[in-house]
Amino acid sequence: MWQFNFPFESLGFDPGEAARLMGFTSENSSDLPEPFFYLLGEALREISGLCNISAGVRIFQSPEFCSESKTIRLDKVTFHPGSTVFRDLKQSSEIALFLVTAGPGLSEKITELAAAGDQVGSYIYDLLGSVVVMKAVDKLLEEVRELTNTPESCITHPYSPGNCGWEMGEQRKLFSLFPADYCGVSLSDSCLMTPVKSLSGMAGLGTGVERKGTLCNLCNDRNCFMRKS
Repeated sequence: MWQFNFPFESLGFDPGEAARLMGFTSENSSDLPEPFFYLLGEALREISGLCNISAGVRIFQSPEFCSESKTIRLDKVTFHPGSTVFRDLKQSSEIALFLVTAGPGLSEKITELAAAGDQVGSYIYDLLGSVVVMKAVDKLLEEVRELTNTPESCITHPYSPGNCGWEMGEQRKLFSLFPADYCGVSLSDSCLMTPVKSLSGMAGLGTGVERKGTLCNLCNDRNCFMRKS
């Protein structure tokens, strides 16, 4: 089990990605209309100081896959991730279970803005927080590849409960395989994480897997706000 702390600057944050998530077609944040250009710029200047990015991973060797039930068994815990996730992971020789968080500061800022009636500001910080945790997962998997000497082509997309038909309730199983409050993240009875800007899930490693296109091409959720097409 490995745990890391990442400075915000190490994530390779692209403001254009946040602009796209806000529904603007331009990948260049400078093309945003006012007040979004000003508000996004203000948030980006502040976000580094709000983030305390922590990430942890646990590697499971020789996971058990059952094609009939579409299940993955890790250390006596059986996951039912759905057919899409199972199909992408079933040839993995190892499974990386991960947990990342942007820390409490960013989540508190989002709540503070919403309570003050600044719905636009809260929305922008919320989107930025989503990008931060996704970038942190990518950074974490880079560390995993280096530590395990795994080529970049031999690791799948990271999947989380709630993605691609994977039931959110399986979050409980995932958390059961980490120590309590690991990385400072806790799980409510309704499977919501605290801090809110946190992400958990799994990725497969091995010579029998590959990262195929984009996650959006594998997922059939047409209503997902992350969708690229």
